[in-house]
Amino acid sequence: GLFLPCVALGDQCAVVTRDQGTRAVALLRPGSTTIDYCEPCGDKKPWPAKTVSAVALRPWTDGDGQVEVLINGKAADLAYVFLGDGNGSFGNIAKLIGCGTTDVSATLLPSSSSAGGNALAPPSSAAPSNESQSAAIRAVVIEIGTVRVTTTRPGTSRPWHTVEEGKKGGSFCDAKQAGGMVGAGVGVLCALFKDDEPQKVERRDFSMPDVFVRAKTGGRSPAFYRTSTIFNIFEYDFQSRFVVPFDAVGPSGLQLQVVNDDGSSDPNDLIGSVVLSRKRLLEVVQAGEPLTIKDGGIDKMVMTITADDPTNEERIVELTASDGIGRVPGLNIDAGQVVEVCATGAYKIANGFWIPPTGVPGKGLEERRLMGVETGFGAAVVMIGSPRTSPPIAVTPCAIAVASTSGPLHVGINDQLSGDSSGALRFHVRVTDPTPDEWKTRSTKRSPSLLAKLPVGKLKVTATPPGAEILVDGTIPAAGGLSVVAGPHTIWASWPDGRVSISMQGVPAGKETAVLVTAPASAPSGNSQ
Repeated sequence: GLFLPCVALGDQCAVVTRDQGTRAVALLRPGSTTIDYCEPCGDKKPWPAKTVSAVALRPWTDGDGQVEVLINGKAADLAYVFLGDGNGSFGNIAKLIGCGTTDVSATLLPSSSSAGGNALAPPSSAAPSNESQSAAIRAVVIEIGTVRVTTTRPGTSRPWHTVEEGKKGGSFCDAKQAGGMVGAGVGVLCALFKDDEPQKVERRDFSMPDVFVRAKTGGRSPAFYRTSTIFNIFEYDFQSRFVVPFDAVGPSGLQLQVVNDDGSSDPNDLIGSVVLSRKRLLEVVQAGEPLTIKDGGIDKMVMTITADDPTNEERIVELTASDGIGRVPGLNIDAGQVVEVCATGAYKIANGFWIPPTGVPGKGLEERRLMGVETGFGAAVVMIGSPRTSPPIAVTPCAIAVASTSGPLHVGINDQLSGDSSGALRFHVRVTDPTPDEWKTRSTKRSPSLLAKLPVGKLKVTATPPGAEILVDGTIPAAGGLSVVAGPHTIWASWPDGRVSISMQGVPAGKETAVLVTAPASAPSGNSQ
C-alpha cells in the first residue's frame, strides 16, 4: 500500500513526554532496524523493515513540554513502530518507553508457518482481539446521568469558585440581562429557553463549579461534543446523550471529561475524566449495566452505553409568527446527530410587509434581530441546546449541521419584537445519525433534501409596467416562471423609477398560478421599512 493506515484512526503515542522521547532516541540508534505495524488499523502484516539513519525530537506545537519523535526526518507514532533486537524479534517502542497503548502487541516474533520462516506475527498466545464484535455495532449512545463533584478542588481545601466568582458566572441569561444586553435579543432567547435545564436546581452554591460534560477524541485534530452548562452545582442529573460512530473512535479511545466552565470558547478547567478504549466501549455495551466513574474532582459520574439504533426522525412544526420562537415538541437532540431544518411559508409584520423564510435586508430593522444572527431581518432560525453554547443558525430556507451540543430543538424567526406579526412559518425537521467522517470533522457535506419531498406548484409572475425586477421569497428570480413548494410565497417587484410592490401569493400543488403585479402610483418617500 501507499498509505500508512493509522493516520485516519487517531494517535496513541505520536506525542510523548520529553522523558519518553529521550528514551526513544536512546533506543533508536543509527543503523538499527524498525518496522511499522498498526494492528488497530487492520494491517494484515508488518510493513517492510527500514534502517534508522537519523532520529531527533521536535517540540509539540501546544507548548506544554511534549515532543514528537522524528525517525529519518518524519514524525512517528511510536505505538506502531517496532524495534529489532538483532535476533529476529521486534519490540514495540511505545511499550519500551512506557507510553500507554491500546490493542497493540508488545513483541513481534518470526513466524515459522510462513514460507522461508522469516515473516513476523504477534505471539500465538496473544488474546484474540474483540474488534470483530464491533462489526455489528455501528454506533454507541452514551447517556450521562448523575454527576457529583467534590466540594473542594481535589487534594486541597480550596473551593472551586470564590462566592464572588460564582456570582459572576451564574446564569447566562441573568448575566447578560444584568449587563443591559436585552435589547440585543438576549431577553427573547432567555425567556424561551427556561426549559434548558432538564432538572430544576432548587438551590445553587456559588462556591461550586459551573459544570458540563465533554466527549472528546485524541489526535492532532480532536473532535469534541458537549452538554449544556449547569451553574454552581454539587450534584446534577444531566439526562444528556452523545451518539458516537464506533469507527470515529481511534486507538487513543474516547475521553469523557467533566469540566468547570470558565466562560471561554474552549474551557479547560478539568474536574476529572475517563478514557474509554474501543474494547472497553464494547465491554460496557455487552455488560448492559451502568458505568460509574470516580476521578479527580468527580466524586461520581453515572453513564449508560448502549448500541445505537439507526435514527431517522422527522417532524413538521407550524410556528405562529407572533410567538417568535418555539420548542419542537417531543424531540431532544443527541450531541453528534445531524439536524436538517427547512422552512416554508410567509408572514406579515405590522407595517404590512410580507417576510419569507430567507428574511429581508430591511435597513433600519437590524436592531430587532436576535443576538448573533447576521442574516436578514425576520429570517427563519433554529437553535440546538442552550443559547449559551449554540447560537441561532439561519434557515434560509434550509440549514443542515452536526449538533455540537445535546438538548432541545427550538425554531423561530429573527425578530425580537415578533409580537406585532401575523401569519406563520412551517418548519420541516429531520434528525439522523452522523457518519464517522461527519462526527470527526463536526461538519457535513450533505445537501438539504427535505424540500424535495414536498408537493410543488408553478408560479408565473408578470409586472405592469414592464421592466421590473421580480424576486420570489427574496432570492429567486421569477423570470419565465418557476416551480415552488406549494403554499404561500412573497413576491417582490422593483421598478427602475424606485417603485416597489411586496405581496403574498398562495400556490396550490400541481397547478400553475399566474400573477400580475402592478406598480404603486408613486415611489415610497425615504425608507418605508
